[in-house]
Amino acid sequence: MESFRFVVNQDNDCVCVSRGSRLAVFSTPAHAAPRLKSHIAVGPAGPAAPGNEVHAPAMLHKSNILAFVVGAKRKKLRVYDDLKSRTVCELDFEYPIARTVLRRDAIVTLTTHALCVYSLAPAPSKLFELPLAASTLLAVSSSRAARFVVATETQQRGHLQILDLTPTLVGRAVPSQGILIVKAHDSTVRAIAVSPDGSLVASASDRGTLIRIWDAATGAQWRELRRGVDTAAIHAITFSADGTRLVVVSDKATVHVFHVGAAGMPASPTTSGGGGAGWTGLSPTSPSVSAAAGGAARAGGGRPSLDRSSSSSSGSSSVATTVAAAAAQRPVSPSSSSTSSSYVTSPAVGVGAGPPRSTTSNPAGLSTTLAPGPGAGTNTRSHLAFLTPLLPAYFGSEWSFSSCKIPLTDDPSRPPPTVPPLLAWQVADSDKVMVTCADGRVWRFAFDRRRGGDGILDGVWRLAWGDGEGEVPVMEDL
Repeated sequence: MESFRFVVNQDNDCVCVSRGSRLAVFSTPAHAAPRLKSHIAVGPAGPAAPGNEVHAPAMLHKSNILAFVVGAKRKKLRVYDDLKSRTVCELDFEYPIARTVLRRDAIVTLTTHALCVYSLAPAPSKLFELPLAASTLLAVSSSRAARFVVATETQQRGHLQILDLTPTLVGRAVPSQGILIVKAHDSTVRAIAVSPDGSLVASASDRGTLIRIWDAATGAQWRELRRGVDTAAIHAITFSADGTRLVVVSDKATVHVFHVGAAGMPASPTTSGGGGAGWTGLSPTSPSVSAAAGGAARAGGGRPSLDRSSSSSSGSSSVATTVAAAAAQRPVSPSSSSTSSSYVTSPAVGVGAGPPRSTTSNPAGLSTTLAPGPGAGTNTRSHLAFLTPLLPAYFGSEWSFSSCKIPLTDDPSRPPPTVPPLLAWQVADSDKVMVTCADGRVWRFAFDRRRGGDGILDGVWRLAWGDGEGEVPVMEDL
């Protein structure tokens, strides 16, 4: 049986699922069961014949615009208006497509050999292209951000590439300072995410013990978060819609929720060094942070400010009226400026006592009490954190604010030998986390945003989608 492939939209309130030659979109409300919004068939019912499979689906916020890859060679990208049941445009690429992300003003596509950016229009024009090799990870800032930030991994082991493509939206070239190469980990980068406002980039390696957060403007390390001590395969990392939390899910069948929106960005990059022996935090002038443009090295400290007199919305003026109307969004409440020096999109949620103390085990087998932070919504730390200069970096790590155990088997403490691909995200601005599994199961957990701790299972469903002609996907309550 073919697996389901899930992708969440930029607002974290809808999920698109593909299987074979069919696509479906479900809304994921915080207090009700997932609801079917629409479904389409790209090819005939039944197991997808070669050439009819759907790959790399993408959504544009909560609009009716979708994008997906069709064809056996995976070289054709189709932008589709689900409301009018018609194709808006198609793009042909020389190489197979690995990932696609939609913005209101751009189509970002990662092929096996290049990163390509096109305008979102019935007749798309190429805005930017950067040759890449063997890259499969792609993360992009939200359409609502003033900055158009894209992150990928590079061929160089453990390195990230952070690109500020804002100038492309107004027809300008990207300066050398707009492309940063960051040494993020000692081992291969496994997962990445960009905060909605484009100010932060999160990354995890194939060791899966640490998640590092980087300043997208300078490449400096901002924070280091610890998922655990033992090696794990990170399946996905996702910022919340307001950028204040980070959700991490791994093959340990666990979901970790970290707080990343606490006020007061550190004046200097962290140097906790958890990535391996001898690793130190990056600074804007560190040799590990460089501008990449024809191999040129980064010169000086901070990069020059880009002229942003025209915001990213100016770049969408070329989008035809039909596409713009289809992509219209519901009103949103204003958020803090993305140009704020604190790089925080909104203040911490709630005020009060921090999460209760919990106990974990360190590599030496000693029990270490984790102390809550100074206020609600802060990550836990060891009581011995103040001794970090003398003790291993492990004791100075930030641990998750809340965590959930996914019941993949009857005994949640013993996950199956092989864990299917998992995806997890915080539902909009709620205190709920949704988790999907490639076998069609869906879970929702509630966490206490004031005290943190263990999440509580709030709902379980299974996606049922028969192979018959006209079959409608249904979320069955378990």
